[in-house]
Amino acid sequence: MKICKYCNINKEDTEFRIKNKNKQLKNGNVVDFRSNQCYECEKIESNNRNKALKLNLKQKLVNYKGGKCERCGYNECLDALDFHHKDPFKKEFAISSSYNFEKSIIEVDKCSLLCKNCHTKLHKDVLIKNPHSA
Repeated sequence: MKICKYCNINKEDTEFRIKNKNKQLKNGNVVDFRSNQCYECEKIESNNRNKALKLNLKQKLVNYKGGKCERCGYNECLDALDFHHKDPFKKEFAISSSYNFEKSIIEVDKCSLLCKNCHTKLHKDVLIKNPHSA
């Protein structure tokens, strides 16, 4: 049994990731060194770290595109800004799937920065003009 340093719950050793397998100690004993963090806490921390990285990348990309909606100038909430691919046939990947700034810049250059309202209106206008484009 081992106590997770993050959730402070006593758990079975098997609920902790092995950091060093079959590590030989000075006294000759061979042991597996396990993480101080249980699998569940590792997953939560990893998800939080990934969310922070994505948020930071989006902020950099939004700043690169001017920091505001290209149609109405909205700039109050980062989550309310979208990258709209001007030509969907040139879209190589969803910008939200990348962690790489340089790679994302190439894709963002194919996009307009729009707030959620303008983005929705744009797609609705496209749909009205060409109902088979959806």
